[in-house]
Amino acid sequence: MNRFVFGVLSLVGVVTVWSGWAIASRWGLTHSSLGPMELMLLRFVFAGVVMAPVLWRIGLGGLRLRTCFLLGLAAGPGYTALTYTGLSFAPATHGSALTAGMLPLFTILLGAAVGITKVTPVRVVGLSFMVLATFFFFLDGVEPSRGQAWIGDLLLLGGPLMWAIYTVRVQQLGVDALRATSIVSVFGLILYLPIYMIFGDAQRLLDAGAGTLAVQGIFHGWIVVVGSLTLFTYAVRSLGGAITTLATATVPGITAVAAAILLNEAFTTTSLMGVTLDATGLVCVAIAMMRAAQVTADVEESPSIPTTGFASQPAIAMDKC
Repeated sequence: MNRFVFGVLSLVGVVTVWSGWAIASRWGLTHSSLGPMELMLLRFVFAGVVMAPVLWRIGLGGLRLRTCFLLGLAAGPGYTALTYTGLSFAPATHGSALTAGMLPLFTILLGAAVGITKVTPVRVVGLSFMVLATFFFFLDGVEPSRGQAWIGDLLLLGGPLMWAIYTVRVQQLGVDALRATSIVSVFGLILYLPIYMIFGDAQRLLDAGAGTLAVQGIFHGWIVVVGSLTLFTYAVRSLGGAITTLATATVPGITAVAAAILLNEAFTTTSLMGVTLDATGLVCVAIAMMRAAQVTADVEESPSIPTTGFASQPAIAMDKC
């Protein structure tokens, strides 16, 4: 299989994990003694311990320490602090809608600002449907029955901005998936551990029990961070940041259905509208991906452009579709 096929498969894996992330997080916050800070600690400890030997072996790849700390902050404590805290107020459906749903907008705007992403009519249409879908999910949050969900919604808006910074910077630098994952895991732990030691509540960890800690740690640290971040970074390098993040905007619809089944969260009319609009946006994503595949094939057939390994030119070309 070529790089495009592997990129698409990686993207499928990312969508699957991210759809389960909001549900697992919401369950941990509402069915155990764990708070947002404890979930963050489990995420970084499990991921950091596993990836530290990997980073020691492969090195930083010539990246400056300040760049590593930026990547670690953006995809680490910066993203998780906003999203986990937001999920302590808002339901899982809102969590996925306002993170994955707004991620394409921020990524394309940042990508266009630095000159690596071209805003095309297909993307404008896809973004329009997905942003509108996010708006319907947000309307659901201001219903009186949702309590203080609107507070969580506001916090959740900051998550995709942090992740978009990571996405665009990784694409600019051409960082490979394994190195990027290792950097985020290790530097995220370095940044967050002192914060938890000062402000965290260790009693929450003791009250949660070993089983809950293991399940949440394995899922958030190994599957979400190590697994999905590696797949996400590979998809960005193979398909381009804009197409990757557009596809992940289908996560809210999938999460809405799963949350209704697993968490008994209300599946309202506005949520249904959001799912419908999300599915429409997915059609636009599919069109963009097919065009991207054709551009990549044309680029790889040209002898004047290097295409071996993780060559940056094909990825940039695909990001202009």
